[in-house]
This record gives sequence, C-alpha cells and structure tokens, in this order.
Amino acid sequence: MKMERLSRSLRYSIWLLIIISLQCAGSLAQNAGEVARRALPSVVVVTTYDSLRHPLILASGFFVTEQIVATNFHVIEGASDADIKIVGESKLHRISGVVAVSKERDLVLLQVADVRGAPLAISTKPPEIGDEIYALGNPEALEGSISPGIVSSKGTRRVEAEDLIQITAPISHGSSGGPVVNKLAQVIGVAESFLSQGQNLNFAVPSNYLASLISEIESTPRTLTAVTNPKPRPVPRWVFFGSVGETDVYYDSGQLGEDQRGQLLTIRIKWVPKTDEARKKLSDHPTFRYQVNFDDLDCAHSASRIIRFEEYDEQGISLESIDVPEANRAWEAVKPGSMMAALIQKICSGSSPDTDVGSLVGTYTGTWASNSYPVSGALVLTMALEGGQMTARVVLTGSEYFNEDTLIFKLTPMGSGVWKMDYKGKKSKMTGTGLFRGGQFVGDYRFSKLLWVDRGRWNLQK
Repeated sequence: MKMERLSRSLRYSIWLLIIISLQCAGSLAQNAGEVARRALPSVVVVTTYDSLRHPLILASGFFVTEQIVATNFHVIEGASDADIKIVGESKLHRISGVVAVSKERDLVLLQVADVRGAPLAISTKPPEIGDEIYALGNPEALEGSISPGIVSSKGTRRVEAEDLIQITAPISHGSSGGPVVNKLAQVIGVAESFLSQGQNLNFAVPSNYLASLISEIESTPRTLTAVTNPKPRPVPRWVFFGSVGETDVYYDSGQLGEDQRGQLLTIRIKWVPKTDEARKKLSDHPTFRYQVNFDDLDCAHSASRIIRFEEYDEQGISLESIDVPEANRAWEAVKPGSMMAALIQKICSGSSPDTDVGSLVGTYTGTWASNSYPVSGALVLTMALEGGQMTARVVLTGSEYFNEDTLIFKLTPMGSGVWKMDYKGKKSKMTGTGLFRGGQFVGDYRFSKLLWVDRGRWNLQK
C-alpha cells in the first residue's frame, strides 16, 4: 500500500512538472510574440560601404529617437558610407552624420535623414541574473529575427577590456548593434559579440552606457568619414574592354583575382565617348569627358543593375554623382553574346592580372629585322578588344611583299604577367611566336611568298 501511494505521488509530481513546463513555455512564447510586436518596428538593417560603394558589413541597429539610430561602433569603423532600412520595409535611408560616439564602449549614434522611426525605451536598471531577455536583429542577414534567452551571469563580465552583460540569447554575424530587451521591450543592452569557442557565450553592452551616450548627443553632426577613418580610395586599374559604337568601355580590374561565381558584387565601368555626338548622348555638361557607372552584378543569374552614375571632366574632377533610387534599381538579365555578358563572365570568374587578357590591349611600336636578308623597318602592332574578343593587327614598313594584315592567334598565360602568342596572318603566309612581358612584345616570324622564305625578329614597346 505504501509503494502504491508513493507511485501515485511520483506520477502526480511528474504531471505537475510537465504542466508547469508547458505553462512556462506558453508564457515565454506569449512574451516573445508581444516583445516582437512592440520592438521589431524599431529595429533596422545597417549596411556600410567602402568608397566604391562596395558593401562591407550588414548589421543591426535600433531607433533611440525618431531620427537617431544606435549601433556598435565596430559596425561603421572603416566605412565611407552607410544607410539603414527599417525591418520589413524596402526604402533605404542615408546616414547623414554621427551625433555621438564611444569607441571604448563600442557604441555610436547615427543621424538618419528623411525618416521618422519608433524609438525604444532605454532601461537604466541593471538586469538580474536569470532575467528573461530577447535579442532582436538580423543574424546572418536573416532580417527581423528575435531570439529568447536569459541573463546568465551576475553583474557584468570583463571581456577584452569591456564590461559586458553575459546572455544566452544567440548572437551571430549580423546581430551586432541590435537591441537586447527585457519582457517589457525595454533596452537592457546592445548586442556586441559572442565567443565562438563556447556555447551560448554571448555579450551585450549595458544600456546604462547607451543612456549616457544619448545624453551627450551633439547638436551638429560630424560626417561619417570624420569618425570612421575609412581606408583610402583605391586607385582604379582601368582595363580597356571594347567599344560600343563611338564609346570606349573600360572596367576596374582592381577587384579581380578571386572567384566570384555565385556572388553579388559591385564593379565600376568607365564609358569614354570618342566623338562630340557620343559625348552629348551621355551628358549635356559642357566640360564632360567620361562617365563611371557602379553596376551590381549577379554572378549566379547573369544579371546586372546600375546603382550609381558619376560624371568627370578632362582632369578627372567629379562633375556630378547620382545614386539611382532603390525603387528604380531593377535587375536586368544580360543578353547572351553581348558585351555585358562577356564582362560578367570575366569579372565573375575572378580573372587575376596574370590571366587578364585585357592587360595586353594597346598599341606596340618598334622594329622588325630579317635574319635572312639585309632588310628591316618600322612595325606597329595593335591589340584591341571588340565585344569581349581580342583582335590583333600589324602594319610595317620596309618590305616589298608585306605591309599589313590581321593576325589569327592563340594567347597562353605563362604566369607572372607573361603571355605567349602564337600567330599567323589572315591573308599573308606569315607565322610566328612571341612573348608579352612588362609592356613589351618580343618574337620571331616566318614569312613565305612562292619559293621565297624570310625569317626574322620583332621587338616592340607598348
């Protein structure tokens, strides 16, 4: 009888624990839903860019006033530009300046133009160990995520010279700068970091530091670059790619060297009109010389879209810069066989300088000399790209039998920027082999006409 009562008591205890657990889980889910409803409209996606508008970091932030967003300083460090997007919306809002910063606390307050955000309340009461909390943000670019957890240590922990709150709510790449809130949707911290070598070892900057920074907001915002110390704008490495009508097309090869297939990236394309008529089609500015487009390329789907125009004069001084509105940035499938299709193939395959045939484009001048006869003369070799295809044309003086021809050739990369060219004349019976190296072309030739055969050398400089 005693064992039966004990068994009934044990079963009762187990069922009681199950019921309590279900009630707690239900309460937690109810709280999470309510917190998400109240807090997510205040959360933003922060995207930073380098000087070429290449995306650097996608992170999180939140409104502390209607036009001021809080995030981590490390999110914007080194950036030349940044914008925010409210979670669930599509419109981008440009960061117009920095109104407060604390590098020591890894916090920054950003002024946002043309927006009316919903600010979150800031709790200055330190959370207790075991308190229920929620991290909101965009982990791994999963926009508008919410993760529950608890405060997992008493007070703060000293982590790499920072006093941080330890939490169990997951934090990943993209979570940085997002709000960590209590069950009343009040900010108790700013998500900052995690320890990858452990489990659920995540950290947030305490909200009292954020409240202190808000009290120090400057009336005149500083520019973003004055605070972030961006890297110098890289010097473009323009490579001629071909011509469209009366306009020459170049691309910035400084981004090449890494396989980008399957990726989204931004490339600069330079359009240089060769005639006044072509120039007027691009711009009506009287001193306009060339245009640079910033094009997003979708390597996986062979598509492109223009996101920015820049116009320059003869001295390379900027005349105008225009950002294409987000609503007008439509992706367009690239037409097979077009110049853009050839350019996407080159950029997305990650051609390095050693395998970039465009580096050979140019005019090479020098001399030819026969090894068989006492004759020699001047020679001009023109290497060009037309529609993504390399062409070669040679013109020379001093020969009775040969003046000019188009070459049919094969180019083979030899490494270290050296190319081997095996060629033959399209009309003439000329064959040969040469090497392109450091702006020079040195090679030999064999020319025949009826029973007459001549062999000699070319020595040319770009």
